[in-house]
Amino acid sequence: MQASWTSFRNGGSVGGGIKRLPLRWSPTQSIAWKTELPGYGQSSPVVWGGRVFVTSVQGPMRERCLVHACDLKSGKLLWSRAFASSLPHEMSYYVSRAAPTPVVDSKGVYVFFESGELAGLDHGGKTLWSRSLVKEYGTLTNEFGIGQSLAQNTDTVFVLVDDPGVAYLLAVDKKTGKNRWKVSREPRKSWTSPVVTKQGEKELLLVSANGFVEGFDTKDGTLLWSVDRITGNIMPSVCVDGDSVFVGATPAQARLARPGGRTAAESNCCLRLITKDGKPSAEVVWEGKKATCDFASPLAYRGLVYYVTAAGIVFCVDAKTGKELYSERIDSPCWASPLAVGEHVYFFGKNGITTIIKAGPVFEKVASNPLWDTQNPPKTKEPFSTTPNNPANAGAARATSPDSLDPILYGYAALEGQLVIRLGSHLFCVR
Repeated sequence: MQASWTSFRNGGSVGGGIKRLPLRWSPTQSIAWKTELPGYGQSSPVVWGGRVFVTSVQGPMRERCLVHACDLKSGKLLWSRAFASSLPHEMSYYVSRAAPTPVVDSKGVYVFFESGELAGLDHGGKTLWSRSLVKEYGTLTNEFGIGQSLAQNTDTVFVLVDDPGVAYLLAVDKKTGKNRWKVSREPRKSWTSPVVTKQGEKELLLVSANGFVEGFDTKDGTLLWSVDRITGNIMPSVCVDGDSVFVGATPAQARLARPGGRTAAESNCCLRLITKDGKPSAEVVWEGKKATCDFASPLAYRGLVYYVTAAGIVFCVDAKTGKELYSERIDSPCWASPLAVGEHVYFFGKNGITTIIKAGPVFEKVASNPLWDTQNPPKTKEPFSTTPNNPANAGAARATSPDSLDPILYGYAALEGQLVIRLGSHLFCVR
């Protein structure tokens, strides 16, 4: 029985050892608990030892970075810890707000914020160590903030920072908070998260980010291979299934494409991890034709790959050939990455409606589950600006109050028989 969910997408997992999840719920059915959190955040929850850990930011300038622990059984808020932000910025719907998902293990929870705060805490909330990466390596200039979640192995936390000002890949000792290694990168805009996997006997850190998919040795940060000419891989992270790596890309950012690159559709491709001349490498197996994704990462499951756009269009393709099997609209726009367990695939809609379909080459909807009452939705207490940072995007300001944009479903953690679902200022548990 799976009793933990340790990172963003559980390290890229399709469900791990989970055998069953709820199939139907509503505001009056199967909601075990609902907890309001201080602050506001976009990170997914992580779970260990009967505790749910999640992050948020608080204040008009996001001046407080918060870490919370809740009891998994009851939802009771057990503790909150605060760190001062090194990079205050107006709380806005157009800037990331506690977007990076933490990682957790048997000894602690490790958190990262878009202001550069990086910290390790024990399960009781005691700070083990803390750092400001902004103070150490320079300020971050992306007008939308950063959103890279942490990755981990047994003793190391991996931090990816891709920013127009500074960019680097960092390996940090979990026990001490000190660097194991640091690799400088070409400055760029990207919000993707790294993934730890195995290639033969070697452990790799896979990074898909604005033009490239790269494999790094987790021991020392050595770049082992790189695939270029990728367009639009700035938000979705890769999904790994055996020796296949499925890349996600969005056409919404085609303007960031490098000369001579693939189209965004072609960049939703499949790579195979191979050995070439005795060294780890990767090759492109197929390129996409039509299927794309936006915020959500692709999901490989039982020989199929699922992509979902922000508008709620699901594409299903053959994992071996890339042949499209269907494209269908689900019941909600979708920002969170999909999840597969047993015979079903779950799509967690931005507006709180989770569409469940049957896993397979034919689209078959099983359930459509609303999380909250649209007449009485959960509300956030945080002050927000609804004005875009870039005046050129003024047309995107569709509202003048947070209530007209919120609530938003951002992420989830899955455990045997239950889901913990994250909104900006609330956690829900479905059993």
